[in-house]
This record gives sequence, structure tokens and C-alpha cells, in this order.
Amino acid sequence: IGVLYQRLNDLENAQDYNIKALKMAEDLGLKDNIANISGNMALVFTKQKNYIQAIEYAQQSLQLSKQSGNKKLTAWALYETGDAYLTMCQDTSVDKNRSISTGEKATGRYRFSGTAGLPQVSIPIGRAARLRLALDNLRQAIALAKRTQIFDVIQPCYKDLAEVYRLTGDYKNALDASDN
Repeated sequence: IGVLYQRLNDLENAQDYNIKALKMAEDLGLKDNIANISGNMALVFTKQKNYIQAIEYAQQSLQLSKQSGNKKLTAWALYETGDAYLTMCQDTSVDKNRSISTGEKATGRYRFSGTAGLPQVSIPIGRAARLRLALDNLRQAIALAKRTQIFDVIQPCYKDLAEVYRLTGDYKNALDASDN
């Protein structure tokens, strides 16, 4: 139900239903379901511009899908992580308003303790570093998806990859990625 609300762009209901589904999956110990729902939560939080929680949920999805050996969920979690970093870079209010400035600026990263039960994340301050993380995650997702023939994740990855290249001024690779 959460995914349906997400597709309708009703993000508040999407979040509510995903949280309920996540609680049920956790109660039943269904790790693949937890990974999948966590990935859905990452996408919702990205759309809500809550990038820290988006990355936390994407990292939880990645961690659980790797543990279970589920390559499809792993590829999607890598995409969701890359997408959150890319969207954060596209949001000009992030650095101007210091919307992620609750961490340790001296280290060049913002550190977060992690939302209840989610992995701790450390977000780079600089836009270039976040773009590198987006690029790394998207490349890994594409490589895994190609190796394992998980074709549904490839198109959104290439779309984001083209945008990362465009934002870094690498227009040749942006065109190559948009051709895929």
C-alpha cells in the first residue's frame, strides 16, 4: 500500500504504510522484506528532502540484502543510496541553509548517530564528495545488475548516472550514460 501512495506522490501516507509494513516484517523476522521496505522508505525520504533518513534506510536495505545474498535488492539499495546523494546535490538549499549541519564540520563530514536501529551515516560536507558517492553507488548498482541480469534497475541508474556526470561537467560520459 505504501508503494501505491508513493506512486501517487502522497508521501505522508506512503511513509505511514511503509512504517507499518516495516514493523510487521521486523516482527516476523523477514529480512528480505525489511530490506525491500527500507529501500522504499529511502525513496520516500529522498522525495521529502530528508536525505539523512533516506541514506540511513538505503544503507539498512543494502546491509540486509547483502547479508541475505539477494542481488536484486542489493542492486536497488545501491541505486537508492546513489539517488539520495544525487538528489541531495541537486537541492541547493542543503548547503546554503545548513540543513544537514548538525554534525562535526571540522572533519569535513557531518556525522549522525543513526535513527533508532538504522546504520550510522556520515555525510560529506562538500558537494563534490557527495557526487562521488552517488557515482560510486550507481556504478556498483549497474555492474551488479548487468552481471545478474536485473534489468529493471539499470534504466533508473543510467538516468541518475547521466545527471551526476552532467553536474560534474563530464558531458561526454553524461551523453554516453543517457544513451543506455
